[in-house]
Amino acid sequence: MAEQRSLFRKAEKNRYTLRRVEFYGNQHTSDPMLRRRLALNEGNFFTRASLMRSLKRLSGLMVIKPVRLSDVKIRLDHGEKLVDAVICLEERRR
Repeated sequence: MAEQRSLFRKAEKNRYTLRRVEFYGNQHTSDPMLRRRLALNEGNFFTRASLMRSLKRLSGLMVIKPVRLSDVKIRLDHGEKLVDAVICLEERRR
């Protein structure tokens, strides 16, 4: 997790652009429903504040369990200054 925190800081400090957000673990919850909750927007600069707002909003959905920072994995493209994020979710039982 320390490595991911370092990547979060680097992406924000160096103004990396968010290229892609993907969700993992959503079998019944639609991708558009999850995306509506995001404060992160593809094409905008990555900020930790918008990531944390996104996690709080996602956690407010009754269909998934709370999402923590440790559930987010990011990859940096240093050459293009881009960020790809994967948010791992666990759906609640229906």
